[in-house]
Amino acid sequence: MKNLKMKNILFLLLISFSISRLLAQDIQYKEKVANLLQDIVGYEYGDDRTPLSEFEKIVVNALNQKINDDYLEEKMLEALQSDAKIDGKRFICRELSLIGTKKSIDVLLTMVKNFKTSNMARYALEKIEGEEVDQGMFNLLNSVEDPIKIGIINSLANRKSISSLPVLSKLVTNENSDVALAASSAIGKIGGSEGALAIEKLLLVSNYGIRKVLNDSYLKCADDLVLEGEIDEGQKIYKKVMNNSENSSNKLAALKGLIKSSPKLRSDIIIDALKSNDKLLVQIAVDQLSMLESQSEKQKLVNEFSNLNVDTKIVLLNKISEMKSDYYLDLVRDNCKGNFPEVKVSAIKCLGSIGKASDVDLLSNLATSSESQTKLVAQTALYSMRGKDVDKKIIDELRNVEPKIQLEFIKAIGERRSDNGLTALIEASKSKVAKVRVEAYQALGVIAEPEHLDELLDIFRKIESEKELKRMENSIAKVALKIEEKNKRADLLLESLEKTDNFEKEMSIIRILGSTGDKNAYEKIEHFLNDENDEVVKTAIQSLYNWPNLEPKERLLEIVKTTKNNTHKILALRGYVNLLKNVGPTNKVDLTDDYAEAMNYSDNSNEQKLVLSGLGQVKTVKAVNYVLSFLDNEELKPEAEQALFEILIDWIRWSDPDVGLKAFKKMAENPSSDETKNKLDQLIKEMTKN
Repeated sequence: MKNLKMKNILFLLLISFSISRLLAQDIQYKEKVANLLQDIVGYEYGDDRTPLSEFEKIVVNALNQKINDDYLEEKMLEALQSDAKIDGKRFICRELSLIGTKKSIDVLLTMVKNFKTSNMARYALEKIEGEEVDQGMFNLLNSVEDPIKIGIINSLANRKSISSLPVLSKLVTNENSDVALAASSAIGKIGGSEGALAIEKLLLVSNYGIRKVLNDSYLKCADDLVLEGEIDEGQKIYKKVMNNSENSSNKLAALKGLIKSSPKLRSDIIIDALKSNDKLLVQIAVDQLSMLESQSEKQKLVNEFSNLNVDTKIVLLNKISEMKSDYYLDLVRDNCKGNFPEVKVSAIKCLGSIGKASDVDLLSNLATSSESQTKLVAQTALYSMRGKDVDKKIIDELRNVEPKIQLEFIKAIGERRSDNGLTALIEASKSKVAKVRVEAYQALGVIAEPEHLDELLDIFRKIESEKELKRMENSIAKVALKIEEKNKRADLLLESLEKTDNFEKEMSIIRILGSTGDKNAYEKIEHFLNDENDEVVKTAIQSLYNWPNLEPKERLLEIVKTTKNNTHKILALRGYVNLLKNVGPTNKVDLTDDYAEAMNYSDNSNEQKLVLSGLGQVKTVKAVNYVLSFLDNEELKPEAEQALFEILIDWIRWSDPDVGLKAFKKMAENPSSDETKNKLDQLIKEMTKN
């Protein structure tokens, strides 16, 4: 009996001790929470984070034990209602989002109304379950300013609050567009069939920007429905947006959503979209063409091509060209022979992109068409079609086709820079057909290299027609200029000149020498400038027109000053101005004085106009002032105005607009025409508006 009593006493003592211990732990816990919160309310960014870390452990422990710690929540709410620092309140709200209950709603809703604490309070509220939170947010919407209102809308969306849909729907027509856009977007985040139904009733709103966002939201609802297994309902939405939205991104997303929800039907979906009268939808569908991967899918498109409208066929052919897909080659070839000019042109362009060597015959025939556009596009396609096998086909067939096709093949060899075509071109240069020969000369100038110069000169020596000589001159000059060592360019030409006893060919070689820049050529031309034969002197002067530097400038000016032959003077003056115009700008020197000297030796208005035409290339203040001096001459005024426009309109953008404005005002005092006056008025207005 005594033992039993003793056991009971010990048991009671143990219970009493345990209770005392628990009470002591509770007191310690509460003291710790209170002390930590006391530190946290004064926390600012950059302070010691130890109290925050300790408090986080307490919250995590409460979460792990899955208990509602009323004391912890109560103290946190007290801290939020105190004059705590903003950073401290932000931390407490973040932790409250983990353990907060309905008890926190009122305090947090009060904080939502304050700009400084609104975002942090909403963050905590978003995680608290229950309609009370949603209802509390609804009640605030009419009493808070728009920036806070937008935040509440976003929180309702994050909570996927279905009960908020009627409220959000009304806000879609809010006079503040930011509020309306937020509400439109929020409905999509809530999503589901309820969100879709709400949006369907709102899509007639007049504001384009709102409709765009509503359609985005509508598509999100469709995505939700498809994920939930309601595929038919989701697809209905995709089709509505695809057919009704005015926005390309909406249409694209809808088409992709429709395809993703029915991947086996993607070819049918894309083809249906291509048949639409909606040009925007058609372009979007065309851009998805690469999604048709299997032959059966591609063949469906080929089979339906004839049922598409002309505009759709054109954009589709352009896309095929961009994709460079061989599968559609037969379709493209057929349309190159079609009856619709616009489609035909697009098909020919496409063939130039994806065609093969076997298409050379088709394109060459089209290149001889009487339809100018077809001819031009086919020529371009023939030039651009890639592949060495294409070059080979053109070269191999050159000698076997009729002359009109030969012309196209020769042009193609030149345009394609087909090095292997040299032999074929040399052969073509001996053709009985003059047009074929002339075209071959021109192409030889493009693809021949300096080592072929002997062969070109041999062809040159056998030419009898003066017109053909001129064409071959240009080609030989081009090839000679490819010789890197400038003073070796004229060697073969000078040799050929010595061997030639034909006067026309001699004159031709002199003209070629003038483009080489070779010092030996210059010495030879200098010799011919003193020739007794008037025709030789004229040719020698003209040969210097295209000299690649300013070296002959002084010699030409000397002729202008000293010759008694008026023809020689005019030719030399023209050559002088030509040199200044063509070579001067690359030297970046002020050539005003050079032009002025030429002007001093100009005897009539035609010669003076020639000089003024060159001054437009000199972009300097000195040139402006010099040309301005001719505005008082009524006969020269139009040319002076034109020269000033050429100098000033581009130059003033980067140099000295004040000079330009002053010049324009001077010109505006007495312009040569109403057209010039209007142009000057507009320029002066633009330059003085600031």
